[in-house]
Amino acid sequence: MTRTLQLPVLCLAAAGITAGLWPSTAEAQRSPIRINGELSASYDDNLSNAQVESDQAGSALAVLALNASYRKRLTPNAVLLLRGTAAAEEVDEFEGLSNVSGTLLGRLLYRPGRGLYDPTVAVSLSGSVHEYDSDIRDSNSYRLMFMASNRISTRIGGRILLLTDFRDSDSEVFDNRSQQLGFDIDFRYSRKLTLYSGYRFRVGDIVSSAQPTLRITHWAEVIEADEVYGGSANNRFAYRLETVGNIFTLGGNISLTRQLALDVQTRYATVNGGGTNEYERWTTTAGLLLRF
Repeated sequence: MTRTLQLPVLCLAAAGITAGLWPSTAEAQRSPIRINGELSASYDDNLSNAQVESDQAGSALAVLALNASYRKRLTPNAVLLLRGTAAAEEVDEFEGLSNVSGTLLGRLLYRPGRGLYDPTVAVSLSGSVHEYDSDIRDSNSYRLMFMASNRISTRIGGRILLLTDFRDSDSEVFDNRSQQLGFDIDFRYSRKLTLYSGYRFRVGDIVSSAQPTLRITHWAEVIEADEVYGGSANNRFAYRLETVGNIFTLGGNISLTRQLALDVQTRYATVNGGGTNEYERWTTTAGLLLRF
């Protein structure tokens, strides 16, 4: 999902980062098509990406998503993954942020060997369509990602990634570009529990919705009244800013059955923009992951 402001929504980030990238022999003998579902609830304390506390908008939200993936082995060392996702997000306090989206993703994975500690490298390209109750946020977005993953031990796995995002919206203020460099690590504590963490360094555009100040209007690339938070009548405007951000994620995944898992995570972001515009943002999510 892509929310109001382009910070990566690592919603229910999959635990077991290196597991599942490469099918086992048993998995390879099953149907190449797999259906997965996700139902989650979150609380975000700063949906508006605002610096001043009086401008910060917090809300509970819920996400329902279904995806179908097709996996085909091209060679003994290469796998092609195709995935389609449909999702709906309901934001409790701000109806204009509620949205539906559809995403198509293609990923090519290469693994030079079949040993436990052999690395996997991947490149993926995805495109999404987002329809919001707030028309200025309706958009198409695209993502290109390069990734390398490896097992550090029988219980610990990790990956590094580099990605770039581009968003083309109905309003110029939400036409955003960004790049991220990050890493993830997961620890299989027991047969049913996996702990994971991640970090992203992000540069690029962010949209902040707040009351105008001389500082923010001077540094903003584009400004537009933001109807979600009251618009010009409530003196609330959306500002596109060039920023540098750091995003940290910590979570755990509990396997309940062979088809069902509980995933809980918290994400903290700190962002610095032009003219000393800066803000912090916490998001906590709990959800169920279902494999059909």
